[in-house]
Amino acid sequence: MRQVIVVDDEPSICLAITRALRNLPVEVTTFTDPEQALEQIAAKPNVFLIISDLSMPKMDGLIFLTKAREVLPKAFRVLLTATGSSALALECMESGLLHRYVAKPWDNARLRNAVMSLLNQ
Repeated sequence: MRQVIVVDDEPSICLAITRALRNLPVEVTTFTDPEQALEQIAAKPNVFLIISDLSMPKMDGLIFLTKAREVLPKAFRVLLTATGSSALALECMESGLLHRYVAKPWDNARLRNAVMSLLNQ
């Protein structure tokens, strides 16, 4: 099973993403604290995918994903964004920081398809 880290300050979002991905060949670990997630990423270099919310109180999602990329550059990175943040997410994809972005509220089938697409790369 491939390791997936989900970071969102809202536990209900973490739970919803875990449920959405439950039938995929992935093991999901969730964090509401980006600093704790970075510690886990450093300790587990086999993390395949990191999914992060953009807007979090302790650390902005883009800062978190930048730090995660420094620790684990080969992991895929997906950003969860509010609807109005898609232009920023596209810029980040072009720069190589992100591999995908998912707009909130997301469609579970689209989220699963995005993860499956990354699994197949």
